[in-house]
Amino acid sequence: MEDLFDKQIDPRLSHLPQLSEFFQYVTVSKLLNPAFIQKLNSMFVTNDDGYEYKLELVVENQRGLKIFGIPMFSSNSLIPMLDPSSFQLLNGQNLKVIDNNLNNLPLPDLNWQWHWECWYVLMLNDVDDQGWIYSKINFNSHHWKGKYYFGNFIRRRVWIRLRHRSLSEMSS
Repeated sequence: MEDLFDKQIDPRLSHLPQLSEFFQYVTVSKLLNPAFIQKLNSMFVTNDDGYEYKLELVVENQRGLKIFGIPMFSSNSLIPMLDPSSFQLLNGQNLKVIDNNLNNLPLPDLNWQWHWECWYVLMLNDVDDQGWIYSKINFNSHHWKGKYYFGNFIRRRVWIRLRHRSLSEMSS
């Protein structure tokens, strides 16, 4: 399953611990039938209910530090031309989100609707209580930890949301 996702995932993001565990969980879950898993591999799912589904996975990036145990991280601290934007897709594409609010992320076209009411933080693997993972200085790092250590200046987390569109509206 991961092989198919890796074709769509930027290599700099493919090593995030949440993603590997998420794909592994989806694969071994007894609740999902093999046909659903196969279609999830392509990131598009068509069910018998006449809808096409897509999981939207977005990575949030911040830079900062903790001072006296208080996190002082912000997307405003990201360094232009060096860091990714505050939100990016798994393929590495930077997203421009109005007011830095993920709820303002537009759907690809008017046929799509959000299936889930809100975004959820992917709370898998080694993450802190808010879903963040931390590293030293470079967002290309392969060493991400769910606990903040002195000298960690960047952090990121993965958001997930399901959207759908009607196949009947698409064909007409």
